[in-house]
Amino acid sequence: MQGTLVKIAIGLVLAAILGVKALGQLPVKAMPGKLPAAAAAQAARVGASEHRIAADGGGQYHTFMDVNGVRVDALVDTGATFLVMSAEDAAKARVATSPADFTRTVSTANGVARVAHVWLQEVRVGALTLQNVEALVAGPGAMSTSLLGMSFLGRLSKMEASAGSLLLRQ
Repeated sequence: MQGTLVKIAIGLVLAAILGVKALGQLPVKAMPGKLPAAAAAQAARVGASEHRIAADGGGQYHTFMDVNGVRVDALVDTGATFLVMSAEDAAKARVATSPADFTRTVSTANGVARVAHVWLQEVRVGALTLQNVEALVAGPGAMSTSLLGMSFLGRLSKMEASAGSLLLRQ
């Protein structure tokens, strides 16, 4: 496990130095502030360090994450290198950015976007809590839902999809 964490850390450092090449797909259908009712009802705390998320009708996993104590909707995206917050969610969670912070350019399924690189003091997803999570903030209007990407997911001990649900374990 320690070797895996070292490899992940090295990968994140290299990605930060070389610049992000791909974020994964930005959702088109997701609506800000609205977690699908079925997904919200089925997302459940499994144990002290586990969180289970039910797939929605399209097979995607929606959940809530708390950033700076503020709850925001998130789409789990294993193709996203980083946790990515929409500008609107970042503002709601008091993640400070200014226009001068949007210095990185990333390629996404929807084209090229400018983002700000940030570190989040604490991110909670259900019973899971991680400190010092590397993240990106998308420019205003660039995306409708924040993404729970690999800078969070890669630090977990287990991520398993089966029978229409995703199990995350710390």
